This record gives sequence, C-alpha cells and structure tokens, in this order.
Amino acid sequence: MKRSNGQGSIYFQKSRGLYAAAVDQGYVNGKRRRKIVFGKTVREVTEKLPHLQVANQTGMLPLGKKQKLADYLRWWIAQRPANRTSRGYQQIIENHIAPTIGRITLDKLAATHIDGMLNALRGELSDTTRHHIRAVLSVSLTYAERKSLVPRNVARLAEPISMPAYKSVYLDVAQANALLDAAKGHRLEALFTLAVYLGMRQGELLGLRWKDIDLDRGTIRVFGQLQSEPGQPRGQSLVVNERPKWGSERTIGLPPETSFVLDSLRAHRQRQRLERIAAGAGSWSATMPLQTERGITLVDNDLVFTTTTGRPLAGSYLDEGPFREVCRKASIAYSTREQKGLRFHDLRHSAATILLAAGVPERVVMEILGHSTLAMVKRYQHVLPGLTVAATERMDRVMGR
Repeated sequence: MKRSNGQGSIYFQKSRGLYAAAVDQGYVNGKRRRKIVFGKTVREVTEKLPHLQVANQTGMLPLGKKQKLADYLRWWIAQRPANRTSRGYQQIIENHIAPTIGRITLDKLAATHIDGMLNALRGELSDTTRHHIRAVLSVSLTYAERKSLVPRNVARLAEPISMPAYKSVYLDVAQANALLDAAKGHRLEALFTLAVYLGMRQGELLGLRWKDIDLDRGTIRVFGQLQSEPGQPRGQSLVVNERPKWGSERTIGLPPETSFVLDSLRAHRQRQRLERIAAGAGSWSATMPLQTERGITLVDNDLVFTTTTGRPLAGSYLDEGPFREVCRKASIAYSTREQKGLRFHDLRHSAATILLAAGVPERVVMEILGHSTLAMVKRYQHVLPGLTVAATERMDRVMGR
C-alpha cells in the first residue's frame, strides 16, 4: 500500500511469507534505514504501523498494548519537554502510579484499576494529589489513544475526584492602585506594573528580555519563562526557557505615547543602566543561560528584571522579598503558610477581573493574559461585584425602561 512520505508502507514479503509495515528513516552514511514489523495479516501490521511512526518521530519504540503501564509512562514522559510540568508528572508516576498499578499491561488496564488505586490512596493523600494522579493518567493515555496504542482512554472513565474550588484572592481597582503606589520608586516598580496591568505570569516577567520590547512602537512580545534547569530545585540553576507553554506566546500592543506601562519600562531601563554602571563591567553578569530545543546555551544578557548585578531573579526571592514588602506598604495581607492572603499569582487574577469590569471583551482578555481557551477567562467573571449590575443597567438603557 502506497502512503505519503514518512507515513510508512505495507507490503507482502515473500521470503518470510508475512506482511510487513515499514517506516523510512532516510539515509545514514549512504545506507537506507527503515524500521520494519511483521504480521500474518494486513490488519495486524496496520495496527502496528502507528507504533513505528511514533518510533520514527522520537527514536524510541513503544512495546505496544502488552507493555506494562509503568514502562509506557516512563517512555511517554521521555518524549515531553524537560520542564517543571514534566518533572511533576514524573514524580507522580514514580511515587504513586508505578508502585500501585504500574505492572498492569496497557491492554488489561481498566477504569476499575484506576478507581481502586485512587480509593486506596484516600486518607493517605489529599484530594488534590489524587486529582493530579488521575489527570496524569488521562493525559498520558490520551497520547496512547491518539497513537493507537490503546483503543480508548480508560482514565476518562474513572470516577473524578471532587475538589473544592479554590477561591482566588484578587484586588479591586482601589487596592490595585494602592499596590502600585506602594511600589513607586522600588527598583522592581515596572515588574509590579506589568503584573497588575497585563496579568503576566511570574515566570514570564522574570524571563522577559529587552529584545522582546519595542518602546517606540508600543509592543511587548511574551515568549518563554524563567525556570530552574531540569532536575534542579526551584529557584536554583535558573534558565530562560524559550519553549513557551502552549497558547501563552503573544504580542501585547500598548499606546506608545500615553501608556503608563511603557513609561514605567522606560524608567526601569534607565535605572538598570545606572545599576550596571555602579556594578562595573567585572561584576555585571554579561551572559545568561537560554534553553532552546537544542539544549542550554549562553547568550548575551538582556533580561529586563535582574538582581543589582544582572543575574536572574528567583521567583522565591520575589515572593518572599519585594512582593511582601510592597504588600505591607499598601496594607494588603499577603499569603503565608500561616494565613491566607494575596499571592503574586493573584495579581494575574486581579488584572483579568479589572479588564473585564472595564468592558474589555473576553477574547481580548484571553489574548492579553495568554490563555489558551475562553473557558479560562470565564472563571473570573463571577468574582467581581458589580459586573452583573452593570450588565442589567445596560439592558435597561437598550430596552428604554
């Protein structure tokens, strides 16, 4: 059977008396390389062909439906980008899934196995952790289903873990202004301005580079985040990851002449220049680590937000230092282990609610915040008092009543 290039082919091999499915891998040292599997029927090799296609893309061959769940999950996690999310998935796999149902083969795995595991872990683990375990299985088996390694994703059939919805703390307009007033004059004033006005993620702010900002045209390109190197504790071995979260890459336009955000960035650039002079050429960090698809490399340092010697800022330092300092000055309770209050990430929630209250369309808010779907934006609509009042007032005006 003739297929498109890279999709593989199926044919009958007379010498073996078997059907064969092959994927062409091109030429290596002048010799043609192919991956081939055999079967007694066309149907049998047709079912094996997707496995070869995955192997051709990744260089690793999954063993098919008879392989154990733990082996498949380790193979699957190796295909993912080496980032914080993947490290969290790997911990869940090794600590909770592999020791309990990891020996079950993919073709025997059923929703009842997953239900049994999650029920057995009730009391031992929090509902949040059990929810994450089910989520990891669902994501990984969705990939297996798409590659025809399993007929269906049984994790979706497992009983969901109910969790109380987290109620975000957010700032209203008056509180947001109080926080910005408190940040005025701080060396990271521009960082707080971007967080409140544009709802940028902490990692996006700390990984922002001057090459991504055009102060004359009024654009900010949000691309990548500052993260710890794979396998390193949070806050250590920091690197700018140029592989953005899906749907998060975006360019935000601002009015060049009147934007408070751009004015704040202009002032910050001048402050950073003075810090660089004060530090001296020998002390200022001239390079920074950048992670791309090809690995980690050193490039010229043009981070917007750094230490006073040009080094990347750790998120933990921002949380426990400048953020708490500004909150105290603004008389806003911040979150600690002992008390619930404002987290840095809640500035993102605050930006969303204020934008929606200002009448900015959902789709535009989605683009500004870098959400992948409108569903992420809709969760903010119910939290800001006055939105429904304003909507009904508009309806009254439209209806003339």
